Amino acid sequence: MRRCVSPLCRALQKIMSYTNFNPAAASSLFLVADLGKPVAASTTYCHAAITLTASPQHITTGITNPDVPRIFTITTNSAQTGNVVLTFRDAAGTSTTDTIALGSTTTTLGVKAGKTLVDIYVPAYTNGGSDTVAIGIGAALGLGFTPQLCSGQDGWLDKVLEATKPTFVFDQTTMSKNVVTLNSSASMANTKRVVVTFYAIGNNTI
Repeated sequence: MRRCVSPLCRALQKIMSYTNFNPAAASSLFLVADLGKPVAASTTYCHAAITLTASPQHITTGITNPDVPRIFTITTNSAQTGNVVLTFRDAAGTSTTDTIALGSTTTTLGVKAGKTLVDIYVPAYTNGGSDTVAIGIGAALGLGFTPQLCSGQDGWLDKVLEATKPTFVFDQTTMSKNVVTLNSSASMANTKRVVVTFYAIGNNTI
């Protein structure tokens, strides 16, 4: 018999050792999610800084879609008021929106992971024609499913097990809100594969 030595295999053995894990039950799932080879977060990945005007705008051109389903970010160059509304399709192709409030000269994270960005709504300027808003991608990656009950487990970057467990966010009603962030997300690159594992109980839509 061959000995199991890979980190993924050892993780599976660990989960299988849990007394409440029943692989024969349809409602019990040990999930291994291959999230592709995402790049690191970037504040201008989806759209370079948009100059705000005296009237709200809908931007539908010059958009770059996320490399993998992941959350969006907005970055302002000044303290501003109002909301940016992003219309996009999630990993399942369902149209949805994420409303992100403008603030100070910082990057603000959205809460939903998107695959295809369709429309960027920006409000009128706050301070005059010098106000700008850039649309980027965050470190949190979409898991692409809607769970009933989940427990996050481990993460790998480029086949290396993360010493610190990833941060999982689970939502039972909105698929795009189910995301994970690796501890080493700043080291993500399009040559490094991301894999995470988690344990799901209940009727899960995948």
